[in-house]
Amino acid sequence: MMQENVSSVLMGKILSSSPFLASVTLKTADAWQEVGEFAMRAGLSSIEVLLRTSHAERGVYQLKEHYPSLTIGLGTVLTLDGFQKALDCGADFAVSPGSLPSLLEIAASSSIAYIPGVMTPSEIMQAYALGFKNAKLFPAGYLGISFIKSLEGPYPDMKYCASGSVGEENWSEFAQCKSVTCISGTWIIPSETLDDLSAKLYIERLEQKHFQFAKYKIFI
Repeated sequence: MMQENVSSVLMGKILSSSPFLASVTLKTADAWQEVGEFAMRAGLSSIEVLLRTSHAERGVYQLKEHYPSLTIGLGTVLTLDGFQKALDCGADFAVSPGSLPSLLEIAASSSIAYIPGVMTPSEIMQAYALGFKNAKLFPAGYLGISFIKSLEGPYPDMKYCASGSVGEENWSEFAQCKSVTCISGTWIIPSETLDDLSAKLYIERLEQKHFQFAKYKIFI
């Protein structure tokens, strides 16, 4: 059995700390403030700041500075340069939507938590060969739960964060897969500002989802 690398072990601990990983795009320089406040109110432990705007890296730094109890990562890491940005801004982890051989090799020997993206058995084997036992299954919504369950036979010790077209309407299907330890998405933290009542109701529904996720895992 392949030995898991340190980066993957660290990522596994992050993913197992909460069933939901919130992915956010910071559209303004101070958007991190609202994200951090909502995460604290909702009891979320991890946030993936997507590297899709010029505010991402600074946002990671500010979130870590002002909300030290949160685990903050940099997502949409597509290149070695993107991985270096994650290191430079002090991110706790880095996330990629796919697998780049050169990036896998660098991350495998890094002290930062990293999760590569996979969507084929070949990509899973490539990541596994370098000691990654946690992967982002993307786009999970299009691949479907039958596909995920079929992977559990040949790759029994692989764990997945289901992402991509996985939302409020279908997340529970993926939560019932034995190999899925976490769900990520941009819907977990609302992209628009909510009034107090709407935010309260949204958080209550999110808390119910946490309870449901834990309940599913008991019976798997």
